[in-house]
Amino acid sequence: MIYFDNSATSFPKDERVIRTMCEAYSRFGNPGRSGHQAAMEAAEAIFSCREAFAQHYGSSPDRIVFCPSATLALNMAIKGILGPITQPSFTRSMKKSRLPKVLISSFEHNSVYRPLYKLEKEGKIELVIVPVDLMSRENTISTFKKAIDNRTVLIVITHASNVCGHVLPITDISAFALSKGIPVVVDASQSGGHIPVDVDAVGISALCLAAHKGLRAPFGVTAMVLGKNCPKLNTLIEGGTGSLSLSGNMPADLPDLLEPGTQNAPAIHALEKALSYVSYVHGRSYEIYEFLKTEMSKLCNIKLYGISDSSLPIMLFNHTSFESETVAAKLSDKGICVRGGYHCSPLAHHALGTEGGVRASFSDMNTFAEAEKFLDILTKI
Repeated sequence: MIYFDNSATSFPKDERVIRTMCEAYSRFGNPGRSGHQAAMEAAEAIFSCREAFAQHYGSSPDRIVFCPSATLALNMAIKGILGPITQPSFTRSMKKSRLPKVLISSFEHNSVYRPLYKLEKEGKIELVIVPVDLMSRENTISTFKKAIDNRTVLIVITHASNVCGHVLPITDISAFALSKGIPVVVDASQSGGHIPVDVDAVGISALCLAAHKGLRAPFGVTAMVLGKNCPKLNTLIEGGTGSLSLSGNMPADLPDLLEPGTQNAPAIHALEKALSYVSYVHGRSYEIYEFLKTEMSKLCNIKLYGISDSSLPIMLFNHTSFESETVAAKLSDKGICVRGGYHCSPLAHHALGTEGGVRASFSDMNTFAEAEKFLDILTKI
């Protein structure tokens, strides 16, 4: 098998990370729910991971919130920030021209687009999709700045497209938004493990990761990193926290406020191990990307999309004679794992002018021999 689907999830996972998680199942109790050794060991492991994330992403341990997925983290951040603003008493009598405005980029994943689309359909916000210029970082920054006005209450922006890998200028956009007092939520699902970010230095309110991708961590756990300028978030769900059990209210302090229910302690423990192996030096995945970009551009029956000077090792293409799902199936028959379709991001495909595409996404576990075999098979389709 040749695995070129690392944007969906990294594969294979690091054996050291998986071993760390499996070993934890033989030692850990329920963290925060008891005072015995097994529970304490799990709680200590979770706090250790908070410290590691805080140091890595420029936050503090209490502002590291563990979540089951980036989708839930994004919903928690978006709805948590917008909660007080979108109450019926606040928006009921407003015309659209007076509603709170939320800006997103034209490359957003459905984890960003759908919750905001729902709020717009309910008449609670005005959603503005800001176009991204693949060829000009400065134009993208300028377009975002021009879209901001006195009704703008939130910006949600992907750090890197899950469709074509294009990296957006989140640092400049966040700095400008911070100067206007506007919170910024960053979807770092694809960029995590590829591009370093200092949340407090940049002025990001919430950074949401998909740890099973670039960080090569297990499924089922990720981190939402809150910046020091993040507004107090409304809760999305409530439940047990192991603290202040006599109160009907969720604890007011972070991270308990946003972490109801039993934490996935073994996976969190493994997440810290995965984080310790992160290196931001561009390795073989980028070399393979550059090689295939050059070679595939020579093929008359292949069209590449979203190529830019600032990209993760993700390639989007189409075959002139077959639909993307057909190409992906033909490659799968030959043992090559890619993904066809819309990749849960119709906004990005619309912006790129596609009707779906084939995505190949690489990791440092891939080899040039695999890339050459992929190229050979592709030319014979």
